[in-house]
Amino acid sequence: MRSREPPFVRLRLTRRNGPGYDSSPSESFTILKNVTLALRVSKAIAIVLLFLTGYAFGRVTGRRPVRVGIAMVVLGAILVVLTMALGG
Repeated sequence: MRSREPPFVRLRLTRRNGPGYDSSPSESFTILKNVTLALRVSKAIAIVLLFLTGYAFGRVTGRRPVRVGIAMVVLGAILVVLTMALGG
């Protein structure tokens, strides 16, 4: 019986996911002049990155990717609310 490779072995570095194709939420402040809009874009990027990270984690662990992605977004929102409540 042939053993299956773990999912992380099949991942390959390509031009699309390689260096130079990353984005961080703070990049919007260097591009946009309107601070309010830049803050909203920054939050949107952070939410999308949280979901994508949770989705990928769900796929690797064999869980439901969409549920894990949503759970990651909810966890991030809870942490932001707690941080703001504590004065951060």
